[in-house]
Amino acid sequence: MEIIVSHDHTDLDGLAAMIAARSLYSRAKPVLVGRLSSLARDLMALYRGALEVYELADIDPDEVTRVIVVDTADINRLGDLGDHIDLNKVEVIVYDHHPHDSSSSDWIDLDMSENVGSSTTIIVNRLIREGKEPNPVEATLFALGIYADTGNFTHMSTTAADLKAAAHLLDSGARTRIINQFLEERLDEEQQRALEKLLKGRQELNINGTGVSIFSADFSRYIMGLNKVTRRIKNLYDLASIFVVAGGEDKVDLIGRSSDEAVDIGQICSHFQGGGHPGAGSARLDMSLDRAKQELIEVLQTEITRMNCVRSIMSSPVRTINSEATVAEAGEMMEKYGHSGLIVVDEEDEVVGIFSRRDLEKIMEHDLMNAPVRGYMSDDVVTISPEATIRDAQELMVKYDIGRLPVMEDEKMVGIVTRTDVLASYYEDASPHHFQNRYGTSMVEISERRENAANLLDGLPAGIQKILQTCSLLSEKLDIPVYLVGGMVRDMLLGRENRDIDLVIEGEIKSFLQELADELEAEYQFHERFQTGTLTLSGEYNLDLARARSEFYPSPGARPQVEQAGLLEDLFRRDFTINAMAVELSREKYGLLYDFFGACADLDRKYIRALHRFSFLDDPTRIIRGLKYALELDFHIEEETEKLMDEALKRGDFSRLKLNRVFQELKDLVRSYHNHQRFAALMHRLPAFKLLAYDFEFDRERWESWEDLSESLEYLCSRDYNIKEWGVKLAFLLENMPFAYRDRLSLSEEVADLLDFLAGIDDFIAELERDDDPVSLNENLSRLSPEKLALLYFLAPDQKFRETLEYFVEELAGAGLSIDGNDMLELGLDPGPAVQEVLDQVWAEYLQGGVAGREEQLKLAARLIRERNGG
Repeated sequence: MEIIVSHDHTDLDGLAAMIAARSLYSRAKPVLVGRLSSLARDLMALYRGALEVYELADIDPDEVTRVIVVDTADINRLGDLGDHIDLNKVEVIVYDHHPHDSSSSDWIDLDMSENVGSSTTIIVNRLIREGKEPNPVEATLFALGIYADTGNFTHMSTTAADLKAAAHLLDSGARTRIINQFLEERLDEEQQRALEKLLKGRQELNINGTGVSIFSADFSRYIMGLNKVTRRIKNLYDLASIFVVAGGEDKVDLIGRSSDEAVDIGQICSHFQGGGHPGAGSARLDMSLDRAKQELIEVLQTEITRMNCVRSIMSSPVRTINSEATVAEAGEMMEKYGHSGLIVVDEEDEVVGIFSRRDLEKIMEHDLMNAPVRGYMSDDVVTISPEATIRDAQELMVKYDIGRLPVMEDEKMVGIVTRTDVLASYYEDASPHHFQNRYGTSMVEISERRENAANLLDGLPAGIQKILQTCSLLSEKLDIPVYLVGGMVRDMLLGRENRDIDLVIEGEIKSFLQELADELEAEYQFHERFQTGTLTLSGEYNLDLARARSEFYPSPGARPQVEQAGLLEDLFRRDFTINAMAVELSREKYGLLYDFFGACADLDRKYIRALHRFSFLDDPTRIIRGLKYALELDFHIEEETEKLMDEALKRGDFSRLKLNRVFQELKDLVRSYHNHQRFAALMHRLPAFKLLAYDFEFDRERWESWEDLSESLEYLCSRDYNIKEWGVKLAFLLENMPFAYRDRLSLSEEVADLLDFLAGIDDFIAELERDDDPVSLNENLSRLSPEKLALLYFLAPDQKFRETLEYFVEELAGAGLSIDGNDMLELGLDPGPAVQEVLDQVWAEYLQGGVAGREEQLKLAARLIRERNGG
């Protein structure tokens, strides 16, 4: 036998979920384990014949093999069920919407609970998936459960899933008239008298910036329907959070309702062995009324944390504009950074006004774009303290109809808070659209896409998995969210190997870094200023940590100023979509992939796409990295992204760029690619060496020379020359760089030597053409490195010179005599310098085309020795 049960004092949601579950488990019987709430009892009185609900006494407990529990996961709330059935000996399935601790649910075999507003919602949505339609009576009952437990969809715990289920039930014939009749707050005479008495015991509290109302009264007996009284009081006074404390019959009933996310009613009631969810809950206390009120206040002071203050959501540093700047300059700044207004400061950086987009639009109708901002700004500036609550900021914005507030501390501006910041703070995760224009006009549609990538993490090398699992354990221990980001996420999705582990954490980084180093037995470095760290691992992996941050570039190419931020904003500051994904490593969400910018779609399309339109003006070296990824991954640079790269190379200001940093990026680019034809095509369209601030072009003539150079390298490599091709190609690309620039770059000795060789190559060629006998040729060319030989072959002035080099490569280089010093001693030559002298004479004759074999070489050596001995 299968039975369906709910908690004692079953409410409308519990009763509706029981009947709904019967549609899933057709052989199961709904069974009451205790009392019904007043509304549930009224419903039963009306629908008893249609509902077919049993009492515990109606079933044989020995026949029960499965128990389906709805609307609770607390074994202590199952009334008398435990006296009849040992739940450890039957299969238990739970459908609950209340938060509960899985560690205390070992009696549950299958937990189907979800974080929604009603338990009935969970079951109805499963019925939808299985294609099972309720009849109008069932639809009305199920809808009653959902409407009741979500407070007509006003409770903080309400989700889209609740609305989806309710909409389906209305389509299935649920009667709204009946729903309204049952949920209408009509108080009987006793409840009305209780309400009047409770109003006299009103107490207003302000706990950590949050208002809470307590209504208390002592009654001679238990009052039925106190939950209805509580709701009536809350609606009557439009209260955010309310508690009713009612004494009667040696017990105290505690009932809470809240529409303020700062007050979690269910959590507060759990301190008194009660329960509920964030918007509603109750408990029954075995203590006096006064003591109950006192303990409630103590719990409230513990559970209600201080409301987030303005400091927690403000942006800093603040982009400002000088009061003497022109309106046109203000407009350009708004366009670049996507702002709807700017703070205006004077020469002493004192805030003197605000210039908004509305002001700009008015001025654009007239020929005043070159007028100073100070003439048209609003000088009536409303400010706020960083310690003020977010609600304070909201009230000021509404009162003065303004969209931004400078945050002032000690008469200095320390940040700014905008209307968007306030709206975003009302959500657990900031709305992605909050960041749409954080760095200028966005090139991507920001939306929160999540996928399970745990199986991909499991496919990483064992060494990396161990590191990530360690991070997961520390994330739970320190309560710090940690994410795998960057290239490893990208390459994991592409099936490519990557040994660089980049982590971002949302929290205090130093303690996490220290503990991680201890766990991995590694040395670490911590950079306080940038809130970053590095671990030196004994294996083959590199590990970098950084605190989630946003960036502000004060000018193109300058070092960014950073500020603390969340994950989304940290990812949005990155170079390309494919590098802007994250995988969460916390235990509960291990392997959850965050893709806010459509990176997975770009990977499928093989696109390199920038995140915002000022990306390459803020950091021009991103152009080089874009070329590198295109070549390494065989991807295409998205059309709009390439246009922005081209525009930046043509018009960008590179005066603040660190040339050494640019050079290192270019060096990595040349070292990383393999397809020389694709490299040439990209360099022709996007001549990134311009970032070294000299007149670099990769025109058709240079492209043809590049092809010749590649053929030269291919020829020498086919002759077993071990050439560092990247060095040769880098020297070719830097050939026309002014000599004065070399001191500003960290050129390796090898690359500097190649550039020196190129500078004097005409003289070297002339020397070879003068002394072209085989001995001189071999002597001059043998001292060249393979890289210099490649450049010489590439720059050969004519075919005859190239054939001379080929003669050296194919005939002379690597050739050797068939005799050595031992042979000289056997021929009677005394040890000493004379041995090498004779061998050199034989070698010279060999190079002239004589003495090809060992016998000929021995004969010549013997003759030379005799001549030395006067024979």
